[in-house]
Amino acid sequence: NLGEHLDYKISKKQLKLDENKITFLFFGLIRRYKGLDIFLSSLNKLNKNQLDKIEVVIVGEAYDKIESYKRILSKETSENVKWVTEYIPDNKINLYFSATDYVVLPYRSASQSAIIPMAYHFNKPVIVSNLQGLVELVEHNISGYIFTNNNIDELAEILFTCIEKYNRIESMQESIKKFKHQLSTKKFVDDLIIFLNE
Repeated sequence: NLGEHLDYKISKKQLKLDENKITFLFFGLIRRYKGLDIFLSSLNKLNKNQLDKIEVVIVGEAYDKIESYKRILSKETSENVKWVTEYIPDNKINLYFSATDYVVLPYRSASQSAIIPMAYHFNKPVIVSNLQGLVELVEHNISGYIFTNNNIDELAEILFTCIEKYNRIESMQESIKKFKHQLSTKKFVDDLIIFLNE
C-alpha cells in the first residue's frame, strides 16, 4: 500500500528539495508525545557548516499549535526546515520517503510505530529514541541509530554523525534490505513451518 520506490533525485525535485543536501524526515501526526520539539532543539545544536549541508522536512497533521514548534528554531536553523502540516494521502507517501535520507522518530513515549516499517520499505535508516516498541526494530549503527529518550545533545551527536559520515548510508541501506526480510510475513511463515515440522 506504500507505493513503489521512486527515483531519489526526481522525488527531491518534485518536492523542491536540494538534491545535494542530506534530508531528514519527520513523518506522522504532530503530537507532544512524538517529540518533535526534541528533534528541533537538537537541530539548533548544529553549527552553520553542518546546517548548510541538510534539509529537514516535517510532514503531518498538527494536533498541537505549530507556531509553538517553529518558535523553538533559531533563525539560522529555521531556514533549513520545511513544513508540510497537512494530511498526506497514501499515494503521496512514497514521494516523501523516496526523497529522504534519514527518518527521525524522537518519540517521548510509544508502544510501537508504523513509521519504522515504512522507512524500511524504502530502505531508509531511522533515528529513534530508546523506547520499548521501537528499539526492537532497530540495529544501532546498522539499520539506524538509537539515542537516549529526551537527550537533545545525544540526538544532535547522531545528526552530526549522519552529516559528517554520510558515506555510511549505502551500507546501512544494504543492511536494511537484509534486516527487513527478517520482519517479513514470508519469513514468519517459513519459520512457523520449520517449527511445526520439528
